[in-house]
Amino acid sequence: MTQREIQIQHSKNTCEHVYQLDPNSIPVLHVLLSEEELALRLQNYSCSLSIIQKFMKKLLSFLSDTPTVVVTTDHEGYVLDSYGDESFEQMTASLGIQNGVKFDEETAGTNAITLALKHQEPIHLIGDDHYHYCFEDVACYSAPYAYHNGEIIGTISLMTTKKYASQLHLGLLSSSIDTIEREIQVNKQNEQLHLYNQMLMRATPIGIVISDQDGQIKEFNRSAEKLTGLNKTKMIGYPITEIPTLKPFFDHVFSKQKGIEDIEITFF
Repeated sequence: MTQREIQIQHSKNTCEHVYQLDPNSIPVLHVLLSEEELALRLQNYSCSLSIIQKFMKKLLSFLSDTPTVVVTTDHEGYVLDSYGDESFEQMTASLGIQNGVKFDEETAGTNAITLALKHQEPIHLIGDDHYHYCFEDVACYSAPYAYHNGEIIGTISLMTTKKYASQLHLGLLSSSIDTIEREIQVNKQNEQLHLYNQMLMRATPIGIVISDQDGQIKEFNRSAEKLTGLNKTKMIGYPITEIPTLKPFFDHVFSKQKGIEDIEITFF
């Protein structure tokens, strides 16, 4: 037996002898998170979910002829997002697959999401690989995604019908997750860099005013407030023209694409 087959068989034995599940029954997942708990998790995962949607919806466009649903969970198996083929999504919804439900063996029986989290590797279940007979026409491909340090963030799954089952799905999913993990890591590094820059801006005695290419003020630190006598809250989002003393220098940088140094400015 392959490692995958051993994992599936062990799960089925657990479902039968530990949880005493009836394979002829139809498992219905139940919402275990309150609205407040779900909202908090969605907030914590908002950046990751945005990145995942970006790449997975692109992948779905290549599978337009295949009824496919994407399901994203957190590291505990709670569903945070699902989308894809409408007809297939209606079938998964009838089983209770919606945001806030949890995939585990005790409720869902042998399933790819639980196995992917447990063994921290991609896995696929096709037809009777599942414990419940009602899934004999379903193929599910699940893989965990993680931070750079190996900490599991959650899982991403492709669900389709047995008719369209193919190893290609697991390859596409694994490839997409590699890209998603890199994007999440870059985003996390950018967030850390932003926090570090914010700390420096608050601590430095140097006045810092930052604008975008259109001259709209994006940053205005406390030292800039003291030096200009202007309020930071009022300045963020306003054009640099609100500070006539600085405007000519910003205009010069924009037009000449060159910096200016050692210029003495008087605000009062």
